[in-house]
Amino acid sequence: MAAAWQLAAAQDARAQDAQVLHFGDDTIEAASPVSPLVEKALQAYVYGYTPVYFDVSMQTYTNVAKPSENPNQMWAPRDQFFHGRRQQTAENTMGVAPNSDTLYTVAYLDVSKEPIIWHLPAWPGHYYVCPIHNQWADNISVGNRTNPGPIEVDYAVTGKDWHGTLPQGVRRIQMDSDHAMILCRIRQDFDPASLSSAHHFQDGMALTPLSKWRRGQAYVPPAGTVDPTITPQMLTTVPRQIMAMDAQAFYGRMAAVLAINPPTQEDGEAVANLKSFGIVEGQPFDFAAMPADKQDALTKALVLGPPMLRRALGNIGPRVNGWPYALVVGRYQEHYLKRAAAAQFGFSGNMMEDNMQSINLRDAAGAQLNGNHRYTIHFEAGKTPSVDGFWSFTVYTAGTYDIFAPKGRNPVGNHDKTNPLHFNADGSLDIAVQSEPTGDAAKDHNWLATPKCVDFMVYFRTYGLHPEVYSFSSATGQPGYIVPALVRTSD
Repeated sequence: MAAAWQLAAAQDARAQDAQVLHFGDDTIEAASPVSPLVEKALQAYVYGYTPVYFDVSMQTYTNVAKPSENPNQMWAPRDQFFHGRRQQTAENTMGVAPNSDTLYTVAYLDVSKEPIIWHLPAWPGHYYVCPIHNQWADNISVGNRTNPGPIEVDYAVTGKDWHGTLPQGVRRIQMDSDHAMILCRIRQDFDPASLSSAHHFQDGMALTPLSKWRRGQAYVPPAGTVDPTITPQMLTTVPRQIMAMDAQAFYGRMAAVLAINPPTQEDGEAVANLKSFGIVEGQPFDFAAMPADKQDALTKALVLGPPMLRRALGNIGPRVNGWPYALVVGRYQEHYLKRAAAAQFGFSGNMMEDNMQSINLRDAAGAQLNGNHRYTIHFEAGKTPSVDGFWSFTVYTAGTYDIFAPKGRNPVGNHDKTNPLHFNADGSLDIAVQSEPTGDAAKDHNWLATPKCVDFMVYFRTYGLHPEVYSFSSATGQPGYIVPALVRTSD
């Protein structure tokens, strides 16, 4: 008993000695001690990371004359749609852990001069979700998010300072920014009929400047402008582009983009901290004019920031059975650290009531998932998620977040018509997570392929989930739906 008490006391002492860093409503333990000034520089870095991320991605992926036809290159000029016609593969160098079981439709909008009319066609009986994001990664609105029925809708996406009158029947989406991103995820069931239907829905979408819009009339957008100095960056992920910036470039970019997407009144303390480092929205930033100690702090924040965001991603919400539950995605408010951590991993997160997703790198015993081992995910009878859309598991390589799906294998879920799930006689379901087939043709329907001999992670997604799935009890600390653990079965 004495030894146990001494161990607990030592752990408590270490916990008391640990330095806790504060970011709005979020905290994180420092990996190593930092000075108060460096903590303030980290707060500036974290607060402005997300709008910088948005600005870099918008500049990079709209630097084309016309929309790309490559599903792994989601490029299109501003105010035009990119339509992904096939699922994403490991060749996608743009996003981090891209979704490979839906089709993507993406557009970056500039509504600084006039509204853009966004036409969504009717697609009854099918599932899609189309959030529109501001530069803070918040969901401002969602177009027809869960299968509303046989209707078509025209939305006017308006900038922060626009106060005009819209045509009758057009629904307004008021942005608090002059830039926005639409990112639709469209269900497809991996069969030709499903793909054809999804393509027809994509083809019915349209973006038209208000001054050019006439109901029922087609608009042909002009060719986009290409900046050759940006072209080399287009095959590099946004996080890597940001990490390559020096202090002048990063914090100067931050000051510029804050004028496009202004901070909220609730961000007063964070804005005051930025000003203490000479970072003022809409004004030039001069790193060289900073005192030496502030230059040093801002530079250290650029080094300490990225690994801190990666650590924060693992604590973005409570963890049950090894699966983290992100509770604030899509509506971050003053959760600055969670917002920046999520942006680094995947900017355009859906709200939980549309799409609950969780990333797991560890098995039920807490060990890193590795392709040398075999694992099972077991659902008891009747315990798969209740959804109107679908649910799925996808494997990614750890560290690089590349999709791992050998030829002929899709993410394992309940919407693959070419490879439907095989349930056990008692109604339960076992997902085999391993590098080789199971050797049983029926069980191979449930085989989630993993890379051999290397670390990997499993991404669980649900779309159109029922309230009992995305609910969370603050009293018990438990989610309404608990994803089964990854249980290691053998080597």
